[in-house]
Amino acid sequence: MAKANLQEIELPAMLEGMPLLGKTRVDLSTRLLKFASPSDRADEQLVSEIKIPLRLNFFCSTCHGERSFVFREAPDRFYHLGLATTPTLVLISHITDTYVLPYVCVNCANSEKTLIVKYSLDDELSFLHKISEFPPNGPPIPKRLLKLVGDDKALLLQGYQAERQGFGIGAYGYYRRVVDEHKKQFLEEALKVAKLNNAEVTTIETIQNAIDARDFSASVSMVKDAIPKELFIDGQNPFTLLYGLLSEGLHSHTDAECLELAESIRVVLLAFCEKSETMLKEDEKLKKAVRLFNSRKSGQTKPSPEE
Repeated sequence: MAKANLQEIELPAMLEGMPLLGKTRVDLSTRLLKFASPSDRADEQLVSEIKIPLRLNFFCSTCHGERSFVFREAPDRFYHLGLATTPTLVLISHITDTYVLPYVCVNCANSEKTLIVKYSLDDELSFLHKISEFPPNGPPIPKRLLKLVGDDKALLLQGYQAERQGFGIGAYGYYRRVVDEHKKQFLEEALKVAKLNNAEVTTIETIQNAIDARDFSASVSMVKDAIPKELFIDGQNPFTLLYGLLSEGLHSHTDAECLELAESIRVVLLAFCEKSETMLKEDEKLKKAVRLFNSRKSGQTKPSPEE
């Protein structure tokens, strides 16, 4: 997450992307609110309100992508849809300062997002704290990446959970261990793509030697010019990127800085797996089409199992 002062973080950005326990300043407005008293007489009280975003963007597990979620007013007198359908959070001194914010996906009207925020007053400044979010925001880790890390997928998922909760040092440590333990599998993926591209024999041998090398830094040095360009991320070798991010070290950075590094590691891993998966799937589709053509040419209605 990018660094920012509390005053620079808008409420929508805090609710959408800030890790748990993050906070941001909010502006209050006041008005006279009428309640129905137990004696059925109007009970007026001066209250403060916080404007809540009507729409926010979250990952929808039903739609399998980022979608717009709309605020769904809860059956509670302390939520109010005011003019221009702007939802407001009513703050009254004698009630709890913790509030549930329910949202639902506009596209499918099925997936729900529930946020819990806490109001606080500090040195005459008003703040909202993000204390809970369900389900956690963000897309699931792709199955191909989970398959590549094998038995250590729990470490990858724990790293992702730590990242989403804002624990930078923890997330960085988990991701670093995953990459260190499975550089062989990632390089083998690159080798498949290199063979698919009919790379030169020397290139194939270089990647194979890097796979066999015990030290990650040595492997990265070997493949700096051997990784297929189709796997490059923004014009850069993914293994060089990973090594640069991992060589930073835990002890020389703050938790916030480690969180930024951890997010970058995950993004590089996801991009690498997505690119390799796309190429390998396209190759499989091509081979399937050729098998189908050959089977029809030979008079078969279906490709033989051996093919």
